[in-house]
Formats: sequence, C-alpha cells, structure tokens
Amino acid sequence: MIYLGTFGMHDPIRPNVKETINQIKHASGGEDPNPTNVRMVTGDHLSTAIYVAKQTGIVREEELPDPKSKKNTEESKYVAMTGE
Repeated sequence: MIYLGTFGMHDPIRPNVKETINQIKHASGGEDPNPTNVRMVTGDHLSTAIYVAKQTGIVREEELPDPKSKKNTEESKYVAMTGE
C-alpha cells in the first residue's frame, strides 16, 4: 500500500454574514420582543452545518439539542433535510 496524501477544502464564511443574520433576526423591530427565526438549509454533513450555524450566529451552543436525549429530539425546533 502506498500513501499518496491527504486533501482538504475550506470554504470560508463571508465576513458580513454574521452581522447580516443578526440584523435579520432583529428586523421585526418595534415592540415585538421575539426575534425573527433564521433557518439554514444545506446539503452539508451535519457536523459542518452545525459549525456554520454556530459561526454565523444562526444557532447558539445551548440551543442545540443533546443528541443523546430522545426528549430533545422529539421536541426539537430543528428540521433536517436531505437532497441534492
């Protein structure tokens, strides 16, 4: 067996994305204390999607369901999608 090497790719998050998402979340303005819900649809692996969601402010660590808890899975506000 001959080791040929390793290949990795990184697609950086654009610099203004976190600020833009924050603006969208608070776009309701006025007296409405509830921020707008931002959702992400992606075909990436779950761990990649979670990383991007945390880095961009779509979700905070404490908002992620515990994968070991059936209760959190059943009551989760998250929707998973697979596709192209």
